[in-house]
Amino acid sequence: MSINYTPEEEDYQEGTEKRIIPDGTEVNLRFTDAKFITNDRGWKGLKLSGIITDGEFANQFMDEMVTLENPSNPTTVKYGRQTQAKLCKALGLGGITHESQLLGLPVVAVIADVRDKNPDFPNKIKAYKVHPHNVQAQGAPAQAAPAQQQAPPQQAAPANPFGGQPAPADNIPF
Repeated sequence: MSINYTPEEEDYQEGTEKRIIPDGTEVNLRFTDAKFITNDRGWKGLKLSGIITDGEFANQFMDEMVTLENPSNPTTVKYGRQTQAKLCKALGLGGITHESQLLGLPVVAVIADVRDKNPDFPNKIKAYKVHPHNVQAQGAPAQAAPAQQQAPPQQAAPANPFGGQPAPADNIPF
């Protein structure tokens, strides 16, 4: 018995198709899942999943695997440790002791187009940058903090760059 199926227009759901992001594009990303994982050959890594929060590629997921230990390939460990350090710096963290530290934090991710090397996964994250919400955690606007504390409570809050989503200081329910 064979089943013939021709998709109808209503069968397609808008926004579910993964679009290729041009090389060098910077996107605002929030991590939705982070797990330390291992295998039986001594490899250890950090698996990260995040969602692009705004712009042309909003609601598209990005994944990254960061190698932390690999007895058979020290080069991947070196690259993984550098990636972890850059991520911690961009997030304003001194280090990562538990996966949950990363959840809900915003970061700017610079995307690489790698479809020539891997057509199944055409994009990867090639760098991380500090998100504007993380600047205070980095200590950059230290002089501005006291002035904000003296502002009257009636003063309007700054616009939320996440389009109505909670800011990182808010309680995020995931």
